[in-house]
Amino acid sequence: MIAYYLPWWNGRAAALSANAYDLAEFIVPVGRYANPPLLATFALRGVFAGLAILFGLEALQVRSFWRWLAGGLAAVLGITLLPPPDFFLSRLWDDVNYRQQFLVALGTGIILVALALVNRQKQLPRILPSAVALLVIAAAIAGEVGALDVVRSFHVEAPVGIGCVGLVLVMVVNLGLALRVRQT
Repeated sequence: MIAYYLPWWNGRAAALSANAYDLAEFIVPVGRYANPPLLATFALRGVFAGLAILFGLEALQVRSFWRWLAGGLAAVLGITLLPPPDFFLSRLWDDVNYRQQFLVALGTGIILVALALVNRQKQLPRILPSAVALLVIAAAIAGEVGALDVVRSFHVEAPVGIGCVGLVLVMVVNLGLALRVRQT
């Protein structure tokens, strides 16, 4: 989760370095006219949603204090995906950016509740966390590539930041550890 808040775009000046959340917001004006619209933004938000789901899955597998911590973190991450209050209080339903934020948050919440309900039946596949981690990796790479293409269209140098690299590396290491545990 820390990697999501590290710079995903390393500009020469500190003001031109953005984490994944800020990068998703930065590219919205141009992303609206992309085909399909806001795809890179969706991918970057999908990374955060995937992290919330991974914490939710972790909460279902551990006991005691750690269960409450992971579950609470999953809920908080899901809530932070919501658009600003103005979306709900005014006519901002027409804003595709805020609507996307709302739908990603809603989808994440539905998935978290569904996982909790299915887990009561003890029917969650053991491979599910690995599948979600693979989707997070794919979303991180797709979001980063799409967002940096938008940034470069402004003729601004846009090297890949440590946040994306760190997130992908941590996910790959976790996948490797998960596969190793399953083999033993």
